[in-house]
Amino acid sequence: MYNYRVSGKGARQIVQPHFQSDTLGMHELLFSRRSVYCVVIEDVTVCLVPKTAISTLASEVPAIALLICSIATREQVV
Repeated sequence: MYNYRVSGKGARQIVQPHFQSDTLGMHELLFSRRSVYCVVIEDVTVCLVPKTAISTLASEVPAIALLICSIATREQVV
């Protein structure tokens, strides 16, 4: 599995490979527009968590909000 973005010329640029137990998509929680796409290259199991559920949890447990921001920042830097 890997993330890619599309360049201004329409080419795909691989941004980051992903491995078992990686957290995906946390960066997109902070922004309304998607910055990368994900491609699966073998069988995987994905646990989808609705954005509204994460927002509610972050509101009720502020420490979780900080953790989400940390993970989102890490995803963007790597």
